[in-house]
Amino acid sequence: MSGIRVPTYDQPQVQERALPTVRVSTDAPIEAFGGGESAAGLQRAAGQVLDGASKILLEEKQKADDTATQKAYSELVNRKNDLLYNKDKGVMTRKGEAAFSAPDEYLPQFDKHAEDISKNILKNETQRAMFEMMKLRERTEFDGQITKHVFTESERFSEETKKATVAATMNDAILNYQVPGKVEQAIADQRAVILSKSQGKPKELVDLEIAEAAGQTHAGVVARMLANGQDMAAHAYYYGDEKKGIKGKKDEVPGTIAVQLEKQLEDGTLRGESQRVTDSLIAKYGNPAAAIKHVPKDDPKLRDAITARLRDEISLREIAERERDENIMVKFGNEIDKTGSVDSLMGTREWAVLEPSRKASLMAYAKNKREGIEPAPNGERYYFLRTLAASPGTDQQKFRDMNLRDYITEMPKDEMAKLIDIQTSIRKGDGKAEQDLDDFRTKQAIVFNRMRSVGIDPDPKEGDEESQQTAREFYSALAREAKSFRERTGKPATKDELGQLADDLLVEGITERGSLLKFFTGQSGSPFSTKKRRFQVEETENFEVDSVDQIPKSQVSAIKDSLRRQKVEITDDRILQMFRERQARRMTSAN
Repeated sequence: MSGIRVPTYDQPQVQERALPTVRVSTDAPIEAFGGGESAAGLQRAAGQVLDGASKILLEEKQKADDTATQKAYSELVNRKNDLLYNKDKGVMTRKGEAAFSAPDEYLPQFDKHAEDISKNILKNETQRAMFEMMKLRERTEFDGQITKHVFTESERFSEETKKATVAATMNDAILNYQVPGKVEQAIADQRAVILSKSQGKPKELVDLEIAEAAGQTHAGVVARMLANGQDMAAHAYYYGDEKKGIKGKKDEVPGTIAVQLEKQLEDGTLRGESQRVTDSLIAKYGNPAAAIKHVPKDDPKLRDAITARLRDEISLREIAERERDENIMVKFGNEIDKTGSVDSLMGTREWAVLEPSRKASLMAYAKNKREGIEPAPNGERYYFLRTLAASPGTDQQKFRDMNLRDYITEMPKDEMAKLIDIQTSIRKGDGKAEQDLDDFRTKQAIVFNRMRSVGIDPDPKEGDEESQQTAREFYSALAREAKSFRERTGKPATKDELGQLADDLLVEGITERGSLLKFFTGQSGSPFSTKKRRFQVEETENFEVDSVDQIPKSQVSAIKDSLRRQKVEITDDRILQMFRERQARRMTSAN
């Protein structure tokens, strides 16, 4: 046991309880010490021989002795209780090793208090004799209370010392498990300490405590090995390795500890083995994308772990390549802004790693710069990318991972900057784009409802080319109108204003009137009128609305509300008239 240091603790390891509030009666048992009725009996005997005056004097003296003794006893009890329970310096505040000296310190204090009380309160030998008997009884009780407290604290101190010593040896073994014999010596020391502090305890409990300490030590060593990346050594330490002559520690670990330890060991071994196989596959096949096709399939858990690692590696490499290409595109874009040429870029190593499509985009961007051409607003592309960004799950991940600089020739700088800000926020996960995305989702829902109300599918299925084309044309037109509104008013359209813009674009009108007479006389190509939505009308085409049915329901409802407020009779003609007036005002304002 030499060399074992007993650590100290800032706080006790055994639960402390508040000091009890002890109420001790301070009424002196006068009869037990020669006063009260005992004295009265003597008085009655003496009264037979004494005259009346002597009898009165004897009674008064007895009362005086009783009163003085009662007062002295009360004071002694109060001082005894203060010595025991004073919250700052009483016996009961002494904890652990500090309690051991209590008898030598507090019994003399009790004796000194008793001496002071006898000297200052009691006046004659009768009183002192009675008080002495009281003091002896209280001192015996006081001594017993101190002895009991010291014994309790001694047991506590012994238990804390044992636990601290076991913990210290366990920690030493875990930290220094690579030192030959360290673990074995620590377990031997634990056994010796536990045995030395367990006198009187059942053997079964002592053996269990020794086994638990050894098991926790082995578990700590295994965990330490796994943390250090030594999963194979941890496996051999616990299960043994016949080839290396290593005897495992499994039999020394109790079942309650073994269950959790073996699960931890299984997970750690799987991590280590999957990493080793992953590294060897990448080294053999050159990259994780090729290696993933050759993952061993014998062990399902190992197969899944290796596959997961290879996918993580692929993802990390893709992210690194994406960031590299984005940085190159930004750098080259800035250079083209200054020079209008890619000539100085084409011979660089950075240019060589770019995909051909990105090289083509940069060359087209440089050509536009030289010719002074700025990309026109691309409502279809912009709206598509905004929709991806606002859609949870896979769509937003696609937006997060794409290189937006690929569209430098397709969108104006303000649209590109907006999309890059949103993408950056999504990648960082800082939530800064959420308000913008929520606002877009709200506006998108309004637009979708408007489209559905006139029979246009806002999200056509793949393969429905006609519906997809219609939706794209509408989104492009709406984006142009929203941009024009922002330029005209200096602020983006609110959700209600965007709904109004959508309504205007969804109005159906006649672009060419049909005529049966002209058709049969060969003057017209069709007997039927040609109808289109406003967003589908070319600049050279006429556009006339001559039926309430051609106006979006939301606008018809708004016009009816206005007519009701004016207390005007609601007719189709008045609805058409007011609609045309509003359209004329809006067109004038737009121009």
